[in-house]
Amino acid sequence: MSFSNSKKLKTISVLLVVLFIVSTMSVYAQEFTDVPDDFWAVEYITKVNELGIITGYNDATFRPDKNVSNLEAIVMISRLLELSEELANKAIEYNKDFLEEIDLPNWAEKGVAIALSSGIVSEGVMRNIVENGIYEDIEKIDACIYLVRVMNLEEEANNKTLVALSFIDAMMISAKSSAYVDVLIEKGIISRQGDNEGKFKPQSPVNRAIMAKMLSLAYDYIDQNDENKLTVSFEDDVNDIVNQDNNENNNNDAAEDIEGTTENEQDTITHNISGTITGILKIEDTINVKIQKDNGEEKIYQAGSDAKT
Repeated sequence: MSFSNSKKLKTISVLLVVLFIVSTMSVYAQEFTDVPDDFWAVEYITKVNELGIITGYNDATFRPDKNVSNLEAIVMISRLLELSEELANKAIEYNKDFLEEIDLPNWAEKGVAIALSSGIVSEGVMRNIVENGIYEDIEKIDACIYLVRVMNLEEEANNKTLVALSFIDAMMISAKSSAYVDVLIEKGIISRQGDNEGKFKPQSPVNRAIMAKMLSLAYDYIDQNDENKLTVSFEDDVNDIVNQDNNENNNNDAAEDIEGTTENEQDTITHNISGTITGILKIEDTINVKIQKDNGEEKIYQAGSDAKT
């Protein structure tokens, strides 16, 4: 074989290696035919796809406008915890009886097991979700609640005593749920301004593009606050479970004691807000008060039904 032919063969071999590497990279970093480079959520979609939080479809589409079901949302949100296979398998084993009872599809078992073990969702909620085998679209307010839990911010939400949301339809959000929404606004996960109409629309569905953005931003928060990361543990000792039940009973007794105290014995929290009340609306256990401040700005404040003005 001549030197010239040998050189050509080596060149061809190098080219084949380069082509193989490029081909492999293309398979790993999936590109979606329905997500153009100038699409508003392309950055978030690319990120959550590479992280394995939201995957695409076999036809190389992402379907950004497709609504996310409540079951899909729980599985996606559980992936933010990035549990090891060992812990994930423990979660499945720990929740085995319940998972068999509700008869989940195989693709959802791991995510639901993690969500149950980490407190993102309860067994009661899961029973409602799988009832009749029809998975409804996730509502925006539910997605917010699950995100607050996976970000380990539920205590912060529960400690809020008064929340002022600037959405036009803020009165449609209960006081408890408003605290979750407010936390996500503070952490930069959702916009304070709402949609192009200035609304939040708590019962509206969440499509895959919006979910990609929320999950991407939530992932960044968790990654940057690793010391506050939600942990998943399992009760291996029967005594631990018994002690936990006893503690819960004691907490329930304490709650009953509080309910039985007189008004004067209970702690009173006072908030001073100056302005003119322009509207009051009571929805179930929530009082919504619209107040116009001296600068003309209007805000809606929410409190429990036992609040006094």
